[in-house]
Amino acid sequence: MKQARATDLDPFRERIASALPQVGACDIQIDDDGDFVFRHGDLHLMLILDKRDPGYLRVILPNFAEADSPERRARLLSACAQTCGMVKLAKLFFNGDDLCATAETYVPQAEVIDSRFLDRLVSSTIAAAAYVVHGAPVEENAASSASTQRMIH
Repeated sequence: MKQARATDLDPFRERIASALPQVGACDIQIDDDGDFVFRHGDLHLMLILDKRDPGYLRVILPNFAEADSPERRARLLSACAQTCGMVKLAKLFFNGDDLCATAETYVPQAEVIDSRFLDRLVSSTIAAAAYVVHGAPVEENAASSASTQRMIH
């Protein structure tokens, strides 16, 4: 029987696995790349670790809006520009015609990761998508998770 080899990512994965359920994540799975895939409300998100840089974390809400025409793309780009000025940590990017939201950060050691830390990343990601889709006002740093759970993507 082949034993899994310990990696630099293991302490990060352990902390994330412990904290994710506390921030409202459910149906948590680890994909073939070792990334976390989970539901938050009716949204499907991913938490990605970088094998080359163990302290680098990204929470991604993929494909929450589609630019199905040049006019729609222009409106989404305008909304993205406004959102990036409002929601701390958030980045928005297109994957083809699909718009994705992400919050990225670097932590020097796994012990920094707890539920409060992950909630900030998850809620900032969701808040950015909510702001783009709904033009929703956001709190100073990010909307609460509860206020953005009902988005349709």
